[in-house]
Amino acid sequence: MSIIQLGNLKKSYSGTYVLQGIDLAFETGQIVGYIGPNGAGKSTTIKILTGIISDFEGDVSILGIDVRKDPLSVKKQIGYI
Repeated sequence: MSIIQLGNLKKSYSGTYVLQGIDLAFETGQIVGYIGPNGAGKSTTIKILTGIISDFEGDVSILGIDVRKDPLSVKKQIGYI
């Protein structure tokens, strides 16, 4: 099981997509860097993962918990600095 799973993640602001079709899976023990230019959607992705943004398309889960269906349980499992 992936600890973090993103499937066909999409997010738009005022009709303009800032994330489009993101598919990622992170396994236990992996060390990952998420880099890109300003405005690439890095912060938006993290805000979706942490439940700060709930208005998005696609599937997002952490430890098998759907971020949209149970955001409180997800928030109990993560830390973000």
